[in-house]
Amino acid sequence: MSSQSFRPIFIFLDADRHASPFDILMVIDLIPDAVVLKYEQVTPDDADKIVSDAMFPRGPKGAKFTKIFVNGKDLDTVNAIVDRIKKRMFPPFELSVIVDPRGSYTTASAAVLKTLQLSMKLGLGTFEGKTITVLAGTGPVGIAAAWLYAMEGASKVIVTSRELSKAQRIASLINNELKVNKVVGVEAKAPEQVGEAIKDSTIVLSTGRPA
Repeated sequence: MSSQSFRPIFIFLDADRHASPFDILMVIDLIPDAVVLKYEQVTPDDADKIVSDAMFPRGPKGAKFTKIFVNGKDLDTVNAIVDRIKKRMFPPFELSVIVDPRGSYTTASAAVLKTLQLSMKLGLGTFEGKTITVLAGTGPVGIAAAWLYAMEGASKVIVTSRELSKAQRIASLINNELKVNKVVGVEAKAPEQVGEAIKDSTIVLSTGRPA
């Protein structure tokens, strides 16, 4: 008797009103035999129920072919959904989970890698011991980039925002997650404030929206 084969299934959980077709089309083109299931305006409670129903019907072997893709522009909601998913799953019914809120994580990873490549090319070395400023760093891309810089050895990471409280909240969030005290939030509304934020930095990454 031949063993059962399983088609790959991607379950898209999107916190927004309309799911972005970008990642769905990528999956269809890369894995033509994949099945795509799409849920929109997903809340953490919704995700809990959907993932619970997705874990068991294919058995432990089939679970390895079931992927959850979490998306949405609101980072807090996306993180809350991911947290509920992590708490819900247990061996051997663990599904793979992909998280990339509107492409912000992949964008931030590419930007951080590019700055590392340029730093190495210019003979400045890695991020170790450096001060790095992330301008307009309280959006999804900026948060992810600041998190990566702090994790990869920067001695100080400055996150700027037009609102001081917002920058400080993100700095505290990253410090708490990484158990460090190297991320600082500062206000940079006026040009002179931007200049002050970057004056001691080896690397400056701007993650704000185009004007």
